[in-house]
Amino acid sequence: MTLREFIVEAEGRIGSDSSWLDTIVLTEWASGIRRERLLAELSRPLDAVLESDAAVRLDEAIGKRAAGVPVAYITGSREFYGRLFAVNPAVLIPRPETELLVERALEAAEKRAAALMRSVTIHDLCTGSGCVAVSLAAELHRDAYSVSMSDISSAALEVALDNARSLLGYDLDAWVSDLGLLHPPRRFDVVTANPPYLSSSETRNVLSKGWGEPPNALDGGADGFEMLQRLARGAPATINPGGTLLVECAPNQVERLMSVMYEGGFQDVYSYQDLSGADRVVAGEVFGGTDHDS
Repeated sequence: MTLREFIVEAEGRIGSDSSWLDTIVLTEWASGIRRERLLAELSRPLDAVLESDAAVRLDEAIGKRAAGVPVAYITGSREFYGRLFAVNPAVLIPRPETELLVERALEAAEKRAAALMRSVTIHDLCTGSGCVAVSLAAELHRDAYSVSMSDISSAALEVALDNARSLLGYDLDAWVSDLGLLHPPRRFDVVTANPPYLSSSETRNVLSKGWGEPPNALDGGADGFEMLQRLARGAPATINPGGTLLVECAPNQVERLMSVMYEGGFQDVYSYQDLSGADRVVAGEVFGGTDHDS
């Protein structure tokens, strides 16, 4: 059997819309051979390309993928904002569209820094793998910006802390909390969030297709808006006047979220489009009052 024949057979076993890419990624992971070399050796016998232990590891991985396990959970990692993040079934697998949240948060943080004479404080809610918080910390100067993160899941927070240590070389301040809403509130200059925003029925549907991700990271309630609404109404108490909240949501939720944010005390509420041209991130600034030290 050639490598090409193996890949064709594996595609049939997996049976997903991305079965070819899944097979290539898993072959890279199992063999340690870069994709360019694999593609150049498609016509060679499989046993001439892969060592026996790699072939066994790959066969097991294909079996897991055929059973519905996401590729990232098999390999244990997913690339996000140019860095490789560890992931496991305790956390949502980072999506490319969430990189928009990082990009806009960096802009908001730098704008805030230009207006302050102190360190800018940033907090990432529903942090999951920590991909947003760690990316922000990696891109910003540690002395001028302080990044923290929280999640309702202690298991997710462990993954986020491990990613911080691995990718940053130091810990980020982190705690277990439901939407990070503390009593009394701790205030920040920039708050980011990628909360659950699928409806309960959508969550059941995607899980039935083998997504395999934690339901509490997906399910935003009956209409998918429960967590977004709580966040829009509660977040102003945790944001310094002049600070910004940035939230990822579904395109069909943007208009409603903007309205609730205005009602909740935000001004200058606006949305940003992802690379596909869909509205994906909503941002709003808090005005009035006196700035607080965080």
